[in-house]
Amino acid sequence: MSSSGQITDPLSAGFTNSLQPGSFHTLYIEKLVAGGAGLARLDGQVVFCLHTLPGELVRVEILKGRKGVWYGKALEILEPHESRCKSPCSYVGTCGGCQLQHIPYAVQIEQKTCLLQEVFRRIGKQTETPIDPIVPSPLPLGYRYAIRLAVGQGKHNKVLGLFEAAGHTICPIDQCLLAVEDMHPIVKGVEGILAECPLSHGFLVNVEIRWSDYEAGGQVILRGLANGDTKHSVILDRLSQVPSVRGVVYEWLDPRDASHRKRSTQFMPLVRGRDHLWQSYLGFKIKVGFRSFLQANWQTFELLGRDLLKRIENLSGARILELYSGVSPLGMVLARAGAKMTCVEISKWAVEDARASVAGNGIHGCRVKEAAAESYLKTVQPGQFDGMLLDPPRVGLTNEVLDRVTESGVPRLWYLSCDMPTLARDVKRLCDGGYRVQRVQPYDMFPQTAQLETLVTLCR
Repeated sequence: MSSSGQITDPLSAGFTNSLQPGSFHTLYIEKLVAGGAGLARLDGQVVFCLHTLPGELVRVEILKGRKGVWYGKALEILEPHESRCKSPCSYVGTCGGCQLQHIPYAVQIEQKTCLLQEVFRRIGKQTETPIDPIVPSPLPLGYRYAIRLAVGQGKHNKVLGLFEAAGHTICPIDQCLLAVEDMHPIVKGVEGILAECPLSHGFLVNVEIRWSDYEAGGQVILRGLANGDTKHSVILDRLSQVPSVRGVVYEWLDPRDASHRKRSTQFMPLVRGRDHLWQSYLGFKIKVGFRSFLQANWQTFELLGRDLLKRIENLSGARILELYSGVSPLGMVLARAGAKMTCVEISKWAVEDARASVAGNGIHGCRVKEAAAESYLKTVQPGQFDGMLLDPPRVGLTNEVLDRVTESGVPRLWYLSCDMPTLARDVKRLCDGGYRVQRVQPYDMFPQTAQLETLVTLCR
């Protein structure tokens, strides 16, 4: 091994220093990077390999890559890290859902801290910014209140599963350990009914199961292509009889969209029971319809909400704009504490849910607006707001939003993100535009995965 930690001589016949798909190498893992893969180097090139730990010596098969960046599969851990543990889930390595199950939870927290520090230093150029200790999830497993399962054709019937780590092959699963325990009987009930019903190709693309502790019940959301199949009523009727199911929805997808993400505008969803669930959030009753975003880790999300209340000083009468507000649970919490909230969300369905929750809980001082962040910011005047709360999707803020936020001159910002690289990128842009980072508080919203929810407080 060289002084840099690089392995220069193969440990067995057939191992070579020539990086190409199908070649085998013995590599030293330097560190974990965003996404959870271990980073190694060979001949001046970078190799990423999942399910490894810093300091490990690993036999790796190269799968793909180009221009000095390669991706490999760990075949054997020759010198394991002292903290390595056996993954509790038997699907790790096949299913693409978890990246860190081979690491004890306390060490996952340590590694995510290192990841966030490096991303802020390398992308965000924040070399002096202290990062507060990560708030751990109350539950390292069994924390997800929503799970989306792909539908595939087994040998004899339809099966539910998750996509494998590489590609679009479905990995059938008996039980996802990340899902709330109460959801498992519903998943089994759905799978049993689908197995008994012959379905045409495309009738079902995926099935989403959601759970509410408040209702002690769940929701089943089926999504499929408009292909002329007429079995919808029979299947919805049967699924609505599954114990603890409060409602079943069939949503049509646009067959022209290869990603199967775009909803069809030609057909109305079919509903049995209710098309929404009620969730409890810090004393509020929150409506979440099937088209609205539901936070996966509801317990950690409540910890975040309590913390946000503590860190925003002088809330009484403060004028706060929340962009990408979803069903507005955070806006309602801040309004109850005395803030004058304007919550802006582009989804008309989430806006309807939020307005129902605001009215149902008797909240004053919380307006919910349907608009894109870009278009609403065009109407904002200097001095109109005392602070902004930003919670964009994983892709982060657009250049237009970043420009308009900095132009607004709002004195305080709170930026909430589940993606470390895009957060660091946007924080750098905000700092270039006149802001300074006051505090970085991460929350482990997604144990066993490389994702991390982070709340950054900035001031002008």
